[in-house]
Amino acid sequence: MQIAPLTVLLIALFSLKPTLSEDLSLPDEISATRLRRQADDHICIKEVKRTETYQDVEKRSVKTLEVARCAGADGSTVACRRVKRSELEVPVMKKRQVTVNVNVCCSGWSRESDEGPCNIPVCETGCGNGQCVAPNQCNCEGTGMEGTKCQRKKRLAVMLVDKEMKELIQKREARSIERSRRATSGVIGNPVEVGSACEEGSTAEQGCTSCYCQDGTWACENVDCDGACTVLGDGHFITFDNLSFQAKGTCEYVLAKDCSSLNAFEIKISMEKIGDYQAAATAVEIRYNDNRVSLRAGGSVYANGEPTTLPSSVGSIYVLNSGFYILASTSEFTLRYDTAGTIYLEVSTDMMERVCGLCGDFDGNPDNDMLSRLGAVISDPNVFAASWQSDASCDSEEFAVATCDGERRQQAENDCELIRQYSDQCADIHGYYEMCVADICSCAEERTSGRT
Repeated sequence: MQIAPLTVLLIALFSLKPTLSEDLSLPDEISATRLRRQADDHICIKEVKRTETYQDVEKRSVKTLEVARCAGADGSTVACRRVKRSELEVPVMKKRQVTVNVNVCCSGWSRESDEGPCNIPVCETGCGNGQCVAPNQCNCEGTGMEGTKCQRKKRLAVMLVDKEMKELIQKREARSIERSRRATSGVIGNPVEVGSACEEGSTAEQGCTSCYCQDGTWACENVDCDGACTVLGDGHFITFDNLSFQAKGTCEYVLAKDCSSLNAFEIKISMEKIGDYQAAATAVEIRYNDNRVSLRAGGSVYANGEPTTLPSSVGSIYVLNSGFYILASTSEFTLRYDTAGTIYLEVSTDMMERVCGLCGDFDGNPDNDMLSRLGAVISDPNVFAASWQSDASCDSEEFAVATCDGERRQQAENDCELIRQYSDQCADIHGYYEMCVADICSCAEERTSGRT
């Protein structure tokens, strides 16, 4: 019997196998190896149920029609048809639930992307301005805060200042007090003359000079003193070498900087116009090596461009509140700013003849303190100040000149009389007295002009 082509066609169709779109299963050995290798990267194994598609076979009954040659009733051969039943295995696609191992970040860790490493620690309650360095562990260094979440202000007793810097600040404070004591010593009003007669055993101190009576005559010697520079009121400056001058402007100026090859620090001040007659320092910018601190009028402090709270350590710059002042200190200098225009800058004796700027060169000679950026000694304070502008293109505003004579000066002198009461105790009281008189006259001019 011959099988018709139709039968062959049916069998061929049922024997075709479908192609799977994906195979979600992995060999157990490969999967386990991968998980073990990643376990050290804060990756954990999580069981997840998934639906997967797989191929199976089913047996089906198939009818086929055959055409054959059959014997007829008259004995002849005729064509005939008959139905044949058979079973075929047919491929089918099915779905099933499977449990698979999935790599996820362990508790306390996260990742930037689905394929990235789990190397980002998570602090569930946050760290404020601090940094999350491990799961639920905050680093508050440099923020002036403490606590598990950097949530409370650090106490001065535990501020982030190392032992050596604490000792340095204390010593510098002691030297400042000693300098003030020397400046207000009773003998200052009547300075001694070397070689003049004296009572054996007597001592006298004047500024950075210590004198003693030896064999009935005065002998003196210099003692180490840190350099001190002051900015007061309406653009009044007193240099490291005790030169006083007044310069008004509305730009940013270099107050003092390390002009040696080390270039360790630079301190700038911004001056702003107050009314028509006065100027005041409204900001201090400190650069020490690669770190920067900005002190602003009103008391705000910025560390490398970001707001910070006090006390704080910015590299090797230590910043804290000290009475009415914000204090910024390094191994080379200590600066105090009252955030209203008064600045006190002290530099160590190591900085002698290494500094430059509006505070002078700290070489003991006030005659060369107004040394311009180009190295020329200038007699005009405003021209001298302009040479130390940070931006040479800054065009400083003009100031009106306040009159200070007649009744107005008399009133200013009366207001400043308290300072003169200490003339027998302070060698340079006259300079402060004249600053006081000039500033009060300027304020009186503002009031007269209808301004405050």
